[in-house]
Amino acid sequence: MAWPNEDPPVTLPEDNMTSSVSQIDFTGPLYKILNLTDGEPASVNKDSFSAGSKFFRRAIKANAAALRDDPYTKPALQRYFYWIQSRKIAVPRGYEQQHVTLAHAYAISELIKYTKFKNAIINSFIVGREETELPEADATNIIYNNTPPHSPARRLMADFCAYYVNFEDSEWTEILANCHSDYLLDVIVIMKTFRDLLDDPPRDPGRANHTSYQ
Repeated sequence: MAWPNEDPPVTLPEDNMTSSVSQIDFTGPLYKILNLTDGEPASVNKDSFSAGSKFFRRAIKANAAALRDDPYTKPALQRYFYWIQSRKIAVPRGYEQQHVTLAHAYAISELIKYTKFKNAIINSFIVGREETELPEADATNIIYNNTPPHSPARRLMADFCAYYVNFEDSEWTEILANCHSDYLLDVIVIMKTFRDLLDDPPRDPGRANHTSYQ
């Protein structure tokens, strides 16, 4: 699958998932959906389109106009279909681009209510994390603007910040200045918990997986 206007993607494997690819009939009917690249509609296998998600089974019968009109939905859906068939999350190269891309993909997973895809994205955030790096404001804002309170992705973003933040680095304070207010509140609550557990070091979110956020 080609990814327009991007470097060749990095694929983050979802090793902990039980693949259902063998249950998809790739010779089945195709649907033409969305304006994905250069004004041309994409053809997507029927089973891939609806696998695992009641939302997409409904969308087959409806136009899903809201999805078509959102420019960020198109590449995120592209990655969803790629994951359905490969159980890998394709992301552009570059740490900041990866976080924003995964955040948009998680927003789609929240919309389609597909927990396995959510878990795959959570694990990809963790696998793709670089030591002591803080998720940029754009990524955390996408998560917080498109998820409910107590969302696993919200908790992971807040954990990353609370665990790795370095206030001696001016770039980090600039990032925090542009973040969603609920994100900052969540970080403060977690930091308070960490302070209460100084004799028992807190978990490192970079060594976790999606099961830590259920």
